[in-house]
Amino acid sequence: AAMSILVLGATSTVKQHILATGQLRDAVSSQATAEAAFALALQQLMAENKREPGIQNGQFQVMGMSVPVQVVPLNGWINLNGADEALLTRVFTVAGGLPAGQAESLAKDVKEWRDMRPQGDPDGLRNSGQNKRLFERVDDLMLVPGMDYDLFSRVRGLFVTDLDAGATVNVLAAPPEVLAVVAD
Repeated sequence: AAMSILVLGATSTVKQHILATGQLRDAVSSQATAEAAFALALQQLMAENKREPGIQNGQFQVMGMSVPVQVVPLNGWINLNGADEALLTRVFTVAGGLPAGQAESLAKDVKEWRDMRPQGDPDGLRNSGQNKRLFERVDDLMLVPGMDYDLFSRVRGLFVTDLDAGATVNVLAAPPEVLAVVAD
């Protein structure tokens, strides 16, 4: 009886290991397929040597599967680390739905938060060599006083947090949501 219990326990453990190994194999295979599709999309972009404006969608065959790939140019979004108060005001007015005065006040608060010396950095110097705090992720916008989640959810898709780029928005690469904000 004791031997039967040991054999059943060992069998159960082996089955669990086989299932876990199969799941890990599937995950690795999926990741490899996605990376191969990405490499094919990048190769195609480089071979054609032309950049179409906006978001591009494509399908690539990898290991007998059709994998959808979406190429999104990041320079068509608004850089939180480079946007001036006027552009931020337009974002909060047009996309956020705030009244003009409230949008101006929040834009000023965002700029002040961004330009403030970082805590724990007495010299105020960052790796970028700038004397200001930078947004590392778009979610950091929630750290700005006056920003609530409803407004954040309406404007979050318009921003990127590029540490090196300026305030320029490439309108040829911008999605319709950004174009609505930057259009005069």
